Amino acid sequence: MKSLTIILSFIICSNCFAVKKAAKKNNSEKYCYEEYINQYGINDTSKAIINFYFDKREISAAGKMSFLPLSMLLAIVVPPIGLGLMVVSSPLFVSGVITRKKYNNKNLIKELNNYNVNNILSKKMKLIVYLLKEEELYNNELLNSNLVALD
Repeated sequence: MKSLTIILSFIICSNCFAVKKAAKKNNSEKYCYEEYINQYGINDTSKAIINFYFDKREISAAGKMSFLPLSMLLAIVVPPIGLGLMVVSSPLFVSGVITRKKYNNKNLIKELNNYNVNNILSKKMKLIVYLLKEEELYNNELLNSNLVALD
């Protein structure tokens, strides 16, 4: 059982490292956040779309995917606990992979081009932009009320 766990963790880790190396090769062709803002950030809505995609891809997906490697390491040290955590963290890892795929650079460029050329947002992005603007209005009202309270 222990040897099976070690072999399984080795295979998964080697696949993770291979994916990272392939991603590093492709990252040279991709834009960074500032380049997206400079090239596509023509107004607040397009900047909100860029922020949303980068937040989802970099923060949310990476957080979901980080639990599986940790539980694999724990499975080597303490197999019963580690295997239980692997069972729990595997769906999170799959969810993180799906999130990264859904909010990849190709979809971001497609959404930004659609918005910049046709001035049309998808239904999903309309809701997101609406929520972001609501949050901004709330923060401005809160700031104004704090300024009035100081007078």
